[in-house]
Amino acid sequence: MFKTSLVLVFTFFSLLITMNSSAQEKGLPYEKEWAAVQAFIDKSLPVSALEEVKKIHQLAKKDKEEAQVVKSLLYIGLLQNQTREENQSKSILELETELPQLSPTAQAVLQSVLAEQYYQLYQRNRWKFYSRTNVAEYNSEDILTWPVEKLEKTITDLYLSSLKNEKLLQETSVASFDALLYKGTHRELKPTLFDFLATRAIEFFESHESMINKPVNAFALDQASAFDPMNDFVHRKFPTSDTSSYLFNALGIYQRWISFRMKQENTQALIHADLKRLAFSRQRSTHPDKDTLYFMSVNHLADQYGKTADAAEAWFSLAALHYNKGQDYHPLNKTSNQFEIAKAYEISKSILTFPKFDTSHHSYVSVLSLIQQIQHPQLTTTVELVNLPQQPFRASVEFKNISNVHFRILKYTEELRILLDKNYQENNWPAIAQVPAVRNWQQNLPDAKDFQTHRTEIKIESLPAGKYILLASGSKNLNDSNNTAGWGVFHVSEISYFTQGNNYFVVNRDSGKPLAGVIAQPWYQEYDNQTGKSKYVAGKKFTTDKNGYFQYEDHLSTTIRRGSNYVRWQFTYKKDELFFDQSEYIWRQRNDENVNAENPKPAMHLFTDRGLYRPGQTIFVKGILVQEKIQNRNELVTQFKDKLILFNANNEKVDSVDITTTEYGSFSAIR
Repeated sequence: MFKTSLVLVFTFFSLLITMNSSAQEKGLPYEKEWAAVQAFIDKSLPVSALEEVKKIHQLAKKDKEEAQVVKSLLYIGLLQNQTREENQSKSILELETELPQLSPTAQAVLQSVLAEQYYQLYQRNRWKFYSRTNVAEYNSEDILTWPVEKLEKTITDLYLSSLKNEKLLQETSVASFDALLYKGTHRELKPTLFDFLATRAIEFFESHESMINKPVNAFALDQASAFDPMNDFVHRKFPTSDTSSYLFNALGIYQRWISFRMKQENTQALIHADLKRLAFSRQRSTHPDKDTLYFMSVNHLADQYGKTADAAEAWFSLAALHYNKGQDYHPLNKTSNQFEIAKAYEISKSILTFPKFDTSHHSYVSVLSLIQQIQHPQLTTTVELVNLPQQPFRASVEFKNISNVHFRILKYTEELRILLDKNYQENNWPAIAQVPAVRNWQQNLPDAKDFQTHRTEIKIESLPAGKYILLASGSKNLNDSNNTAGWGVFHVSEISYFTQGNNYFVVNRDSGKPLAGVIAQPWYQEYDNQTGKSKYVAGKKFTTDKNGYFQYEDHLSTTIRRGSNYVRWQFTYKKDELFFDQSEYIWRQRNDENVNAENPKPAMHLFTDRGLYRPGQTIFVKGILVQEKIQNRNELVTQFKDKLILFNANNEKVDSVDITTTEYGSFSAIR
């Protein structure tokens, strides 16, 4: 929700921002005098600046320029912060003494300022307050010695007192205190000083927890009447003995604020205030049906004021609710919310047609942003890293707001990979579009018209062994500025391998049969001092034996030593090559480390056809058993009988199957 940027210059920090930018807005009283103050500040002369501010203070009191009086008081406190120790506590108490001398409106503003400064002092020193015990007698001139209960009561009383002269504040334009305010662009929502100070008090009470322990009978917002239509809400009673509750005080101020707004002709400001009240009630309510009550209340508010620009914020809030409900959609177990985002889109588009609703409206940017967010296309394509040659395989497509996908399969080259990697920083699509494709096709996607993210699987026809890039695009034209596109690297190879420590076994990916004569080339990443970049250096090659086995040795030495490294493996078998981009973490150990010579145990390596299954899908499992030996005598375990047991997420047995390994130490199972 859009938040009006009407901020009071109340803290030392925000004052500092003002002083470092412009000491006085043009057209306001004492422009020349404030310019002189700013000049001293820019020269880091706080004492001289302080003298000038005190002069302005006397002038403002004489001329009854209340906003300038308050501003000069705050500047005095800030500048004294640079010239005396323990200043903030002293400044707060000095400001307290100024209150009786101010007009009721200036007094209200300063009370709100003081409440915040008290709380900031507490925040910066809370460890001091809680690390000591309360004493019967304390120094009233030293706030840091006060009991926390007194400090909290002082803050609460100041915020409530700032709204005491309600009628006068409601008749006073907030513009009368422009000297203290950063002016926002939508003052029509909080045009009076009462609106402004009520909002400040509410923001404190609803966003902070009590500084003391809650009483046994702490106030709880558990009544459904907190969501009543505004005409009823302002008259509701919320009985409690915990009248110091922040929650209770915020609720009371909302009633006063909305009651005032109902008597005015500013419908936008009324709806804005009531929407803040409803959001507050939803956030802090303990009622079990608070979400439903909130939805019904916002829906009622929008319907009550109809399709008008004044009610646009209510309609936007309703659209946002539908959108958030739509985020809780799942195609398998939460289908009731499937079309909630579509409802949000319909409402948002209709708001743009409301009479007098244009770019000047405070909700315009929010509405437009929601529409763009709903319409935003998404496309993610996932394919298995390695697929079998001459066999079709699958790709998973996750999409939103895309009716068809244009696929291109490109032969992998390092040059193409670099172009794609840098495409986020520089537009390389024109060059990529010129790369000849091994295959290209268009895939139509189902359109449920729900603006939800969906997933489907598509078939990719068989390819020969090699390394490829799959490029997916929402538009046939890659150069389209509104296009959504992505890419990924995949391999087509019969080669597979698994490891046990330094022991490697290379097998046929389909049958599990060991592959003899495979060349295994490790590549190590090293830093090149001359180029200032990392590069890969080839290490010692290995060749698999008749069992598809080789033992990895350190590339720096023929002696195996304890250590670690990252390796990219390049496997070559006849015309087939498997060369991964990812590095593998290697832990090098002695040949006989962790091997029990008297009672060696076989190690089982399992492979499934996918990492995630839908309910009812068939599971294809393959496995290989290896017997760990000493001195390079690792062997495949043949004719071994055992049982595979399938457990669910709750560790409950679901199914089992008997297995027997083949002459290659492998087995397969289907369930």
